[in-house]
Amino acid sequence: MNTNIDLNVLEDYLENKLTPEKKLEVEKALSQDENLNLELKALEMSRKAIELSEWKKLIHKTQSSFLENRNTRSLDSNDRKSGFTWLLRIAASLTLLLVGLGSFLFLTTTPEGLQDNFLSYQVPLMRGEAESSLDQMKESYRNKDFQQVLSLGKNQQSLEKEGQFLVAMSHLEIGNGKEAVEELLELQRKNQQEEASFLDDEIDYYLVKGYILQGDYSSAKNQVEKIRSNPTHKYRRNLDRWDAFKIQILDLKY
Repeated sequence: MNTNIDLNVLEDYLENKLTPEKKLEVEKALSQDENLNLELKALEMSRKAIELSEWKKLIHKTQSSFLENRNTRSLDSNDRKSGFTWLLRIAASLTLLLVGLGSFLFLTTTPEGLQDNFLSYQVPLMRGEAESSLDQMKESYRNKDFQQVLSLGKNQQSLEKEGQFLVAMSHLEIGNGKEAVEELLELQRKNQQEEASFLDDEIDYYLVKGYILQGDYSSAKNQVEKIRSNPTHKYRRNLDRWDAFKIQILDLKY
């Protein structure tokens, strides 16, 4: 880190507490020092993580403990000095905790970890289904023969929406994010043109996974926000603020 810019200065920068001159100095250093930029991002992420987690309670408890201790002590100069020193130690420890948490999240958050949290689509089992091409696609999907689903879908000149959705899900299952997103967006366009709502919520949900697979983390984050902003969305509870936060980390990493 730049020797003139320590973690306390970076925290003040994030909280907009610096003088205009010091702020310019920090921004100049950030433009020239990639390591300093990474430390600032780690600090930002860890602060957000604390807002999203139970760690706020720990920090509040530490602050309360200090205030209680201060109120029960006499106010002579030695005690004030001792209390101030203790407060500085707490502040330093919390700052290190922030950076450590940010670094941990930065290192451990991976696309694979996020993808593993997604529910796999399950084809409803219907009794007495005829052996149509769509039925064959459903059976192949249930048997996890995703390449066969793609082959059956490719051989049909006019694919029904349900068949197209199974093609998209099969692409997701074998890791073809780009192809899955293309199919899902096409289904979304068809719904809009026809003023239909065929698997609208499912399309929204699996678009997130598709975007993550193809490395489009900005679109994935926007899709999560779209789902979470709709209180009646079927998959609202499957995606939380932590997911959006982790996607933001991936956007920084890659």
